[in-house]
Order: sequence, then structure tokens, then C-alpha cells
Amino acid sequence: MTLLAFSMWGGWTAYINHNHGLTTSLISGSAQGIQSAISTFFGTVFIEWLYKRFGHLKAGAFIVGTITSANSLLIMLLLHYIVGTPEILLTIAPVITMATLYCYSYAFSLSQPDT
Repeated sequence: MTLLAFSMWGGWTAYINHNHGLTTSLISGSAQGIQSAISTFFGTVFIEWLYKRFGHLKAGAFIVGTITSANSLLIMLLLHYIVGTPEILLTIAPVITMATLYCYSYAFSLSQPDT
């Protein structure tokens, strides 16, 4: 799954920034690929860790989804600002959409009783 995230989102980023030159495209794509791979690898653990702390609250799953989604967005924005990605919004829009859907769906799945 980590390699898929690296390839898919790194490739998307390289593609969306290809009009800005090969070097920029490769740097931005590599940065997004690495970030996606790391987030995929550790994201589930982070969601579970947060759920242990906030899951007992009535809005626990919502809080966990919000924290993890906001964290992902902040990291992506900062990363692409640092590496100089020209098309930041087009780059992160599909990535953060999928990340947010995953964060909330997994957090809410943790709040369901075991069957």
C-alpha cells in the first residue's frame, strides 16, 4: 500500500507540475510520493492512537478525523511550499480529499461496536 501511495500521488504531482520543468516536476513528485508513503505507513497508527485518547467522547471519531485530516493538510502545504511546488492546490486537492475520506471513515469505523 505504501508503494502504491508513493507511485500514485508522486506520479500525480509530477504530472500536474510538468509544465514547470523536469526538475521541478521530479522534486515535487518525489516530495509528495515520500510524504504519501510515510502517511500511509503511519497514518493508521496515528488514528488509532488518537482514538484511544478521544474515542470515549461523544464526538470522538469526528475529533480524530478532524485532527488527522488537518495534520495531513498542514504537512502537505508546508512540504510543497518548502520544495517550491508551483501548482500546490492542484497537487494536493485529490490527495487531501482521499486522505480526509480515509481519516474519517477509519475513525468512525473504530467507534462501531465489534460484531
